Amino acid sequence: MTSCETCGLLQTNYCQCVRLELHKCFQRLRQRAQQDKTAGSHSQSFLEETSLAVTAAESVFEFKPHNVQIAGTAATASSAIVEMRTGEGKTNAHALAALIRSIFDSSVHVATTTEYLAQRDFASNLPLFQTLGGDAELSSSEASPAANRNA
Repeated sequence: MTSCETCGLLQTNYCQCVRLELHKCFQRLRQRAQQDKTAGSHSQSFLEETSLAVTAAESVFEFKPHNVQIAGTAATASSAIVEMRTGEGKTNAHALAALIRSIFDSSVHVATTTEYLAQRDFASNLPLFQTLGGDAELSSSEASPAANRNA
Protein backbone atom coordinates (compact mmCIF):
# COMPACT_ATOMS: atom_id res chain seq x y z
CA MET A 1 0.00 0.00 0.00
CA THR A 2 1.13 3.52 -0.71
CA SER A 3 0.80 6.58 1.48
CA CYS A 4 -0.43 10.02 0.48
CA GLU A 5 2.56 12.30 -0.09
CA THR A 6 0.71 15.20 1.54
CA CYS A 7 -0.82 13.77 4.73
CA GLY A 8 0.80 10.34 5.05
CA LEU A 9 -2.47 8.38 5.32
CA LEU A 10 -2.81 5.18 3.37
CA GLN A 11 -4.36 5.78 -0.04
CA THR A 12 -6.87 2.97 0.55
CA ASN A 13 -8.38 5.05 3.37
CA TYR A 14 -9.16 7.84 0.90
CA CYS A 15 -7.70 10.67 2.89
CA GLN A 16 -8.95 14.23 2.51
CA CYS A 17 -6.23 14.86 -0.09
CA VAL A 18 -7.70 12.22 -2.39
CA ARG A 19 -11.19 13.67 -1.95
CA LEU A 20 -9.89 17.15 -2.74
CA GLU A 21 -8.33 15.80 -5.93
CA LEU A 22 -11.63 14.12 -6.87
CA HIS A 23 -13.37 17.46 -6.36
CA LYS A 24 -10.85 19.17 -8.67
CA CYS A 25 -11.31 16.47 -11.34
CA PHE A 26 -15.09 16.87 -11.13
CA GLN A 27 -14.81 20.64 -11.59
CA ARG A 28 -12.46 20.19 -14.58
CA LEU A 29 -14.91 17.80 -16.23
CA ARG A 30 -17.73 20.30 -15.66
CA GLN A 31 -15.70 23.12 -17.22
CA ARG A 32 -14.77 20.95 -20.20
CA ALA A 33 -18.39 19.90 -20.68
CA GLN A 34 -19.48 23.55 -20.68
CA GLN A 35 -16.78 24.43 -23.23
CA ASP A 36 -17.77 21.48 -25.42
CA LYS A 37 -21.42 22.48 -25.22
CA THR A 38 -20.54 26.03 -26.27
CA ALA A 39 -18.38 24.76 -29.14
CA GLY A 40 -21.09 22.33 -30.26
CA SER A 41 -18.87 19.27 -29.75
CA HIS A 42 -20.72 17.77 -26.80
CA SER A 43 -19.50 14.16 -26.56
CA GLN A 44 -21.14 11.95 -23.96
CA SER A 45 -19.25 8.67 -23.89
CA PHE A 46 -19.18 8.94 -20.08
CA LEU A 47 -16.05 6.78 -19.72
CA GLU A 48 -14.01 9.34 -17.80
CA GLU A 49 -17.08 10.59 -15.93
CA THR A 50 -18.12 7.07 -14.91
CA SER A 51 -14.59 6.35 -13.69
CA LEU A 52 -14.67 9.50 -11.58
CA ALA A 53 -18.10 8.64 -10.15
CA VAL A 54 -17.01 5.11 -9.25
CA THR A 55 -13.82 6.38 -7.60
CA ALA A 56 -15.82 8.96 -5.66
CA ALA A 57 -18.22 6.25 -4.46
CA GLU A 58 -15.26 4.16 -3.32
CA SER A 59 -13.93 7.16 -1.42
CA VAL A 60 -17.18 8.21 0.24
CA PHE A 61 -18.90 4.87 0.82
CA GLU A 62 -15.73 2.78 1.17
CA PHE A 63 -16.92 0.07 -1.22
CA LYS A 64 -16.44 -0.53 -4.92
CA PRO A 65 -19.65 -0.55 -6.94
CA HIS A 66 -20.40 -3.92 -8.54
CA ASN A 67 -20.25 -4.36 -12.31
CA VAL A 68 -24.06 -4.39 -12.60
CA GLN A 69 -24.18 -1.06 -10.75
CA ILE A 70 -21.51 0.44 -13.02
CA ALA A 71 -23.36 -0.80 -16.12
CA GLY A 72 -26.63 0.60 -14.73
CA THR A 73 -24.89 3.90 -13.98
CA ALA A 74 -23.53 4.29 -17.51
CA ALA A 75 -26.82 3.30 -19.14
CA THR A 76 -28.92 5.59 -16.92
CA ALA A 77 -26.50 8.49 -17.41
CA SER A 78 -26.93 8.13 -21.18
CA SER A 79 -30.75 8.34 -20.78
CA ALA A 80 -31.53 4.64 -21.13
CA ILE A 81 -34.25 2.98 -19.09
CA VAL A 82 -32.65 0.39 -16.85
CA GLU A 83 -34.24 -2.55 -15.09
CA MET A 84 -32.39 -4.01 -12.12
CA ARG A 85 -33.42 -6.76 -9.75
CA THR A 86 -34.11 -6.25 -6.07
CA GLY A 87 -30.84 -5.87 -4.20
CA GLU A 88 -28.67 -5.10 -7.23
CA GLY A 89 -28.06 -1.51 -6.18
CA LYS A 90 -30.47 0.76 -8.03
CA THR A 91 -29.95 3.49 -5.41
CA ASN A 92 -26.20 3.48 -5.97
CA ALA A 93 -26.49 3.28 -9.76
CA HIS A 94 -28.97 6.17 -9.93
CA ALA A 95 -26.97 8.35 -7.56
CA LEU A 96 -23.83 7.85 -9.65
CA ALA A 97 -25.79 8.51 -12.86
CA ALA A 98 -27.18 11.74 -11.37
CA LEU A 99 -23.64 12.73 -10.46
CA ILE A 100 -22.49 12.12 -14.03
CA ARG A 101 -25.45 14.01 -15.52
CA SER A 102 -24.70 16.96 -13.20
CA ILE A 103 -21.40 17.38 -15.05
CA PHE A 104 -23.32 18.12 -18.24
CA ASP A 105 -26.61 19.59 -16.98
CA SER A 106 -27.10 22.35 -14.44
CA SER A 107 -30.13 20.63 -12.91
CA VAL A 108 -30.70 16.91 -12.42
CA HIS A 109 -33.76 15.37 -10.78
CA VAL A 110 -34.09 11.87 -9.37
CA ALA A 111 -37.58 10.61 -8.61
CA THR A 112 -38.61 7.60 -6.57
CA THR A 113 -41.87 5.91 -5.70
CA THR A 114 -42.21 6.87 -2.04
CA GLU A 115 -41.27 9.75 0.18
CA TYR A 116 -39.56 7.31 2.55
CA LEU A 117 -37.20 6.15 -0.23
CA ALA A 118 -36.59 9.74 -1.31
CA GLN A 119 -35.57 10.75 2.22
CA ARG A 120 -33.45 7.63 2.76
CA ASP A 121 -31.64 7.90 -0.57
CA PHE A 122 -31.14 11.64 -0.23
CA ALA A 123 -29.54 11.24 3.20
CA SER A 124 -27.34 8.34 2.15
CA ASN A 125 -26.11 9.96 -1.09
CA LEU A 126 -25.69 13.55 0.06
CA PRO A 127 -22.05 12.97 1.15
CA LEU A 128 -21.21 11.81 -2.38
CA PHE A 129 -22.47 15.05 -3.94
CA GLN A 130 -20.92 17.21 -1.22
CA THR A 131 -17.50 15.57 -1.68
CA LEU A 132 -17.48 16.60 -5.32
CA GLY A 133 -18.84 20.07 -4.71
CA GLY A 134 -22.32 19.33 -5.95
CA ASP A 135 -25.53 20.56 -4.43
CA ALA A 136 -28.58 18.49 -3.54
CA GLU A 137 -32.03 19.30 -2.28
CA LEU A 138 -34.98 17.16 -1.24
CA SER A 139 -38.48 17.84 -2.45
CA SER A 140 -41.18 16.60 -0.08
CA SER A 141 -44.87 16.88 0.63
CA GLU A 142 -44.08 18.68 3.90
CA ALA A 143 -42.07 21.45 2.23
CA SER A 144 -43.54 24.71 1.00
CA PRO A 145 -44.20 25.09 -2.74
CA ALA A 146 -41.32 27.58 -2.96
CA ALA A 147 -38.91 25.15 -1.29
CA ASN A 148 -39.98 22.35 -3.64
CA ARG A 149 -39.45 24.61 -6.67
CA ASN A 150 -35.92 25.32 -5.47
CA ALA A 151 -35.28 21.62 -4.95
